[in-house]
Amino acid sequence: MSFVLGVDAGATKTFALVADEKGCVLGFGRGGSGNHETVGLESALTEIGRACKAALTQAGVSPPVEVAVFGLAGADLPMDFEFLTTNIEKLGFAKKTRVENDAMIALRAGLTRNWGVAVVCGTGFNACGIGPDGRKVRFPGLGWISGDWGGGVDIAREVVRVVCRAWDGRPPHDAD
Repeated sequence: MSFVLGVDAGATKTFALVADEKGCVLGFGRGGSGNHETVGLESALTEIGRACKAALTQAGVSPPVEVAVFGLAGADLPMDFEFLTTNIEKLGFAKKTRVENDAMIALRAGLTRNWGVAVVCGTGFNACGIGPDGRKVRFPGLGWISGDWGGGVDIAREVVRVVCRAWDGRPPHDAD
């Protein structure tokens, strides 16, 4: 029997699932931040590894599985994909490894058709889409430098700003 490993690694947490060839989930694992941009590569790989090992153990499956897909926060630019794929492959969890941006795996997981749009509003913000013609588009989550507002960090920052302005009595009174 063949097994697959799916990983969703964000800035806050990492989830890993092991499934059989029919899609039946056999194991689940959890780790901390898997975003190399926020915690560094070594820590991100450790947490990704922790989640994968837990999922494989629960499933009773020894690596390498046939295929693993890693949806990673911080996989935004072409150089990120090359760098991350090289390092993820060294973990040895799969015979074939694919690295995607975390927004793209959310999109693929939620589709009932071959096209759609996904918006990820976690610690950061990211969005992507696939058109009916198969063309892909993705808004890379590069943070404030590219105007990526709307993630959890930015929402919290805006709440603090509005509350402080209201406390000082400065308009507009958004916090009323």
